[in-house]
Amino acid sequence: MISQDFAQRGVPQDLIYLAVAESGFQPQVVNRSTGAGGMWQFMPFAGSYGLTRNRLGRRALRPEKSSQAYARYNESALQPVRDW
Repeated sequence: MISQDFAQRGVPQDLIYLAVAESGFQPQVVNRSTGAGGMWQFMPFAGSYGLTRNRLGRRALRPEKSSQAYARYNESALQPVRDW
């Protein structure tokens, strides 16, 4: 799932390991002091790279949605350099 999302956006596969540092690959982790949540520790801003809150909770806590958003984030953040 994550590997496929990264490949579609041209994001290096090695960045998958950042989820280990951010959350230990635990999709339900929420930082109590900042409110960041999910495997990739997205902050709870509305519409952050396609992540939204729904009536059941934050989509950042859904691994498939947050991985897609993380791939979009890396694609846009690294677009100017494009030198992985």
